[in-house]
Amino acid sequence: MFRIAVEANVVKYYQNGVLRYISTVAPTLPLVADVSVNTLGGTVTNALIVNNSNAGSFSVTATNAGPSPTFTWRVNGLIVQTGPSSSYTNTSLMPGDVVLCQLTPSLGGCLSTVYTSNIITINGPGVSRSWIGASNTNWYEAANWSGGVIPDRFASVTIPAGTPNAPTLTSDANVYDITINSGATFAISGNNRLFVYRNFTNNGTFTANTSTVSFVGCSTSGALSSSGTQTFHNVVVNSPFGLTISSGTHQIANNFTFTNGIVVQNANLHFLNASTATSASNSSFVDGPVRKIGNQAFTFPVGDNSLYRPLSISAPSNAAHFFTARYFNQDHLVNGGNAFYAVSRCEYWTLDRNTGPSSNVSVTLSWNAAACPPVYITNPVDLRVVRWSGADWISEGNGGTTGTPSSGTIVTATPVTSFISGNQFTFASVSAANPLPIVLAWLRAIPAQDGTVNLQWLTSSELNNDYFEVQHAGVGESFKTFTNVKGQGTTSRETRYEVNHRPPWPGIHYYRLKQVDFDGKFEYSQVVAATVKSEIQPLQVEVFPNPTTSANVNVRIRTADSSALRVRMFDLLGRTVYSVMVRDYDNAAFTLALPSALPEGTYLIQVEQGTGRAVTRVMIGR
Repeated sequence: MFRIAVEANVVKYYQNGVLRYISTVAPTLPLVADVSVNTLGGTVTNALIVNNSNAGSFSVTATNAGPSPTFTWRVNGLIVQTGPSSSYTNTSLMPGDVVLCQLTPSLGGCLSTVYTSNIITINGPGVSRSWIGASNTNWYEAANWSGGVIPDRFASVTIPAGTPNAPTLTSDANVYDITINSGATFAISGNNRLFVYRNFTNNGTFTANTSTVSFVGCSTSGALSSSGTQTFHNVVVNSPFGLTISSGTHQIANNFTFTNGIVVQNANLHFLNASTATSASNSSFVDGPVRKIGNQAFTFPVGDNSLYRPLSISAPSNAAHFFTARYFNQDHLVNGGNAFYAVSRCEYWTLDRNTGPSSNVSVTLSWNAAACPPVYITNPVDLRVVRWSGADWISEGNGGTTGTPSSGTIVTATPVTSFISGNQFTFASVSAANPLPIVLAWLRAIPAQDGTVNLQWLTSSELNNDYFEVQHAGVGESFKTFTNVKGQGTTSRETRYEVNHRPPWPGIHYYRLKQVDFDGKFEYSQVVAATVKSEIQPLQVEVFPNPTTSANVNVRIRTADSSALRVRMFDLLGRTVYSVMVRDYDNAAFTLALPSALPEGTYLIQVEQGTGRAVTRVMIGR
């Protein structure tokens, strides 16, 4: 049997399980095999190549097969799909399953020969291998593994406690998962590499020496967890699906390389003294807190919302000191900074310093127009690094900038001497040359006793803001503008607005703002709701039972009017799911026969009679 495999982004060729050749060319999926036959002048026509570049998804490429060929997919010899589709998906395949496709061309009146593709044999993941250590500590000794089979990239490996020989990896290896049980030990000697395609779980003892652990998942995100503290020498993340650090403390002794994939940090990631982080970019950074220990200058590889936004510090004065940084692509939600023209409200960093003897450091922030579109920095000279003191934004000055208005860095004028818990850093501007973002702090809709709604909103700052359109919608209606309110143009001051509206009927009403710039550009606010009650209730509606598991709902109407009613039901997105006219009700209960396919959930039933409306909720379950 001849097998071609892609392992750790390297193409390897096996014959009867024996590695015969390793390609020096980086693979580009899908791989297509060049086929030859052992006959002088022999050819292969109507080639059909099966590709599985994604786990569980298969596709074929047919040539000279006519306009509408038929593809018959088989799993273990059984037909699972027949028709015009050249793709097949099955995420429940098990190791040992065989997938192939048969092509029946569409060539008019010609004889249709059925062509069979190459086969794909599923080789994991899902195979379990447990270390038994029967012979020695050699990872590549088959007798040391359950079943007598050395694990590969499709194997979930377990290192249990109590085995006679603890495993040591003395050359490169691949695993799908690796779990080091409590009380067990595992070591990688020298500069060898372990490629992990999904999860690395350490509840025992891991010794890295000068090795590299690479997370290279190709079909699912990986996870890194530990019940305590473990130290890696080098770590590489090279997976488009990323890596999640879910528990424990993970220390980097030498280098963390960010090749591809976001690292979601939900536990502890520490860079030890003299360690580094390299190659971070918008496609690979840490989304979460990062700690640096030691007395070297360091650039924190942090980001958020698909944006790499590093923060750098100068060398602390003591190797025992540590700093922890994180980036947020969102509003910091604190007000202050009246000494500045504007303070950025779209992004900020936190930078904490450990307690004990203080180390003062210079802080460098980065900017990028993609973080706060449109361009929010036009004159870096007027920028300042600012720090939240707990009561106001304090200027840390401008010690120099790099780059352009669309992308660059700014460093504090002097080392920062004061830190508080959750210390926030961002940009401020001393002139209108750097408008920085405009933020709507909040919008509220407050119903009054007289049937009106009081709309209030607050802006933290404004840039080129011409006016607001204040818009209203009833249940199931489109938004319509009922008034305009003039904006402040450009200001860094907080501005409060207020306007009243009288809805045409009691019930639930929705409001939003359309903020319009001087150049005509606009954006919408979030939607807020208000429930308006009337002192006079000419129309009332009751639904029972509520909640209900039936497809039928009973409705009782109370009204002094005898004219016809329109009953409509809406989902919570305002879409009409049912509507009916009711005439002969005589204030008695009647039944609504709802669509049987109506999904479970909460709905609004609205009854309209002339100019009167009444709305109630009903919850439908099964």
